[in-house]
Amino acid sequence: MREGRGKEHSIHSSWSMRELFHRALTTRAIPGWARYAATIALVLLAFALMISGGQSMHRYPFLIFVPVILVTGIFFDRGNGILATLLSALLVQYYMLPPFYSLTIVAGDVLGLLLYIATGIFVALLAEALHRAYVELARRHQEIESAARQSGMLLGELSHRIRNDLTNISLLLSSQSRAVEDELLRSALSAAANRIKVLARIYQRLSMQEGETVVDTREFITAHCDDLRVAFVGLRPIALELDVESHAMKLQRAVAVGLIINELVTNALKYAFSADESGRVRVEFRKLGNEYRLSVSDNGRGAKHAVPGTGIGLKLVRGLAGQLGGRCEMREERPGSVYVVTLPAA
Repeated sequence: MREGRGKEHSIHSSWSMRELFHRALTTRAIPGWARYAATIALVLLAFALMISGGQSMHRYPFLIFVPVILVTGIFFDRGNGILATLLSALLVQYYMLPPFYSLTIVAGDVLGLLLYIATGIFVALLAEALHRAYVELARRHQEIESAARQSGMLLGELSHRIRNDLTNISLLLSSQSRAVEDELLRSALSAAANRIKVLARIYQRLSMQEGETVVDTREFITAHCDDLRVAFVGLRPIALELDVESHAMKLQRAVAVGLIINELVTNALKYAFSADESGRVRVEFRKLGNEYRLSVSDNGRGAKHAVPGTGIGLKLVRGLAGQLGGRCEMREERPGSVYVVTLPAA
């Protein structure tokens, strides 16, 4: 809790400083004579407050001018901060230090007066340096935002072209599968077309985050499962349930997860239930510690009693999981079966 509050306080302080220097851009655009006149007025105002403050203020006559030096240095420029320093030193020497109403400096006051002037000039120069640093950072930030927007546009154009190419390939394979008489070959071409569609869906949902190409898992998996529902469920009494968390996943990992979901969900919808049998297929995706956990379960006949396919799909699932350093496990339920794929998040 303390760490969270500390971070919040740090962010708030950083935002306050940003607002301060941002407003200084406006005040520094004021004509020079007006800024110097305002500096003189602020020094005289602080001096009047010190005079009216009584003996407690007279003990430390220079302290009240330090905020004036800082404010004028930030909101005007270093010249105004130095002017505030010299003018306040002159007023204090003339009115507050013996011999009064004289610019003669007593030997004992020389060191303190010089130290005040040096400190005031340092504060003015420091305020100027901070302002210039802010201006430079703001300029760099605009350049980075401009580059990010340009990268986003290029990414959108690239993903659009790749998606169109993949979609055309998928349509070509689907069309070819309908023209083939051999059932096994037709099934293989149809499966290849569906896998290419998965890649097209991934490229459709690419975005940039911290300079990397990522996919939002909830958006992608939900849309992908909706497409599978339309393609394989139709009017069959099968419910496709989703419980998916939102995470920014890198492109390579998202491709693998999309293909794995495609194989497991397609397998469950095609083989776990008979033609008119009602049932449920559930897809869960969440992050547990340093791992992603994907679960595809059904309450159908289970893997042992399902109509077998070519087996390429499950080999693909295990191969993709292994390439990413993960694992695929299957267990029988009563009824149905559960496939659990675990992948390292990093």
